[in-house]
Amino acid sequence: MCIAERQTPLIPAKAGIQNPKTNASVVRFWAPAFAGASGVWVVVFLLLANVVHAQQPAQATLKPGDTITGKLRQVETRHPNGTLLRAWQIVSDAPKPLAKPDEFCDGPPKTFHLLVSKNPALEKHLRKLRGKTVSIEAESFFCSETAWHIGDAVVGQWRLKP
Repeated sequence: MCIAERQTPLIPAKAGIQNPKTNASVVRFWAPAFAGASGVWVVVFLLLANVVHAQQPAQATLKPGDTITGKLRQVETRHPNGTLLRAWQIVSDAPKPLAKPDEFCDGPPKTFHLLVSKNPALEKHLRKLRGKTVSIEAESFFCSETAWHIGDAVVGQWRLKP
């Protein structure tokens, strides 16, 4: 047998992940770093960080058909031209950003201006609910764009939920 054909004898595999180039175990390499009290704290921290990260839900967004819940109030203010404005508003308990980006938003809207077209029955019902927590199903909404919009966002089409 010539020297070029000589093979190295088989060495039994060691525990841990092996690096074929150096034949060193990754476990043997990193074990000293985690030895002792400080190493245990590092491992505990990494495990806890992984658990906390896994439990965080994706940030919820507001999309058509979603429910907005909050305190109902009637607001009176004046437009810059002097016109008296009366509007129904919901102050949200849990503001969420809009699913569809809106350039007029400065963060998640907290106050929602409910558009109520001359509907005496609805106005009467809303007056009874003033100051109470209500829920609506919002079909169309957008962030306030003009001084006529009272609140962070405007809800054009909505339905009062029981």
